[in-house]
Amino acid sequence: MLATVEQSHSTVLDVPTQTITLIYNSEADPGSQFAFDPPQPFLFIDEETTIIATLQNATFADNPTTWISPSALGFPATPIGDNHNQLSIDITEPPPHYFTPWMLSFNVNVEGANGVSSPTLCLVRSPDASASTNVILQYAINTGIFTLASAGSLANLSILTNSITPFTVTFHLLAASTVKFSHPTPILGPSWLDPQLNTDFTQLTVSIPSTADKFTSLRFVLDVGTTQVTSPDPILVNATIGDG
Repeated sequence: MLATVEQSHSTVLDVPTQTITLIYNSEADPGSQFAFDPPQPFLFIDEETTIIATLQNATFADNPTTWISPSALGFPATPIGDNHNQLSIDITEPPPHYFTPWMLSFNVNVEGANGVSSPTLCLVRSPDASASTNVILQYAINTGIFTLASAGSLANLSILTNSITPFTVTFHLLAASTVKFSHPTPILGPSWLDPQLNTDFTQLTVSIPSTADKFTSLRFVLDVGTTQVTSPDPILVNATIGDG
């Protein structure tokens, strides 16, 4: 009698792959020698993803990536082939929030110089919708601390990057009932923000147009009872990510 051997079948989950090409041009002006293809220096990452990075006209250094965020370990890069011009990077988790992207730069060897750093590549969690997102702004009346939910304390200079223009952000105020966005000036920043308040002054919507400055800053203004309070540090907004 022949014994029946039961075979186990392992299920291999398909991990999505995204590709990015980094092009080096030694004849370009300083600051313009690197370019990404596709041209925008970001990728949307909403799940575990493998990134294939290809380098043209240079080679990757022995330590090919520098992670700015997450700064502790980052995600390892594995060389592909023997030409030192292609990497596989396994992103095992997406960024926690649209306003806290994973950020890295590439280290490359070019003719006459090693370990040259590329511009930053941002791995961005998709916003709530194609052209807008919602963020909770929390104000603790007993400590005076401003916090953007999932984006860190504003006392440590939150950097809001990678806004796809035109773009709309609605801040929902979470605070004591005596705290409201200040009217008529709930935010300090450029005029193109065009701040809009709801009727009870707890929701603030700002718009970033395609004509916005590349870098700007803003600060929240709250009415805490009869006292006006301004957030301690400006939020830096990179409003034109597509410009590189």
